[in-house]
Amino acid sequence: MTKDQTTTPRVETRYQHLGFAAALVGVVLVFAGFTVFGTNGAVRLGQLRRGEEVLTDRAFALLQENEDLRQRILRLREDDHFLESVVRSRLGLVRKGEIIYRFAPPDDRAPMKPARIP
Repeated sequence: MTKDQTTTPRVETRYQHLGFAAALVGVVLVFAGFTVFGTNGAVRLGQLRRGEEVLTDRAFALLQENEDLRQRILRLREDDHFLESVVRSRLGLVRKGEIIYRFAPPDDRAPMKPARIP
């Protein structure tokens, strides 16, 4: 063999290794892209974690509201004065002998008329 024939396989082998390395890097980059941006990737994971935080806050607020409502129910069952105040404010109930005064809202559009003095 001549000198040129012995160096040619080395060059081809070197390029084959470079091609294999480039293909391997390409596969790793594609895999990394799917890992970060894919359907179940890191971006989606961040979105899910933020959503979980929002839902956790909402669940905590609902638990507090439930506890407040339980306390209100307990007061309605056991505290007659509280029950009376709620019924009066919501239903407008009146005790026997009470007088209700109702005032008409002022009409801003109507001109003011002077009062007549007899």
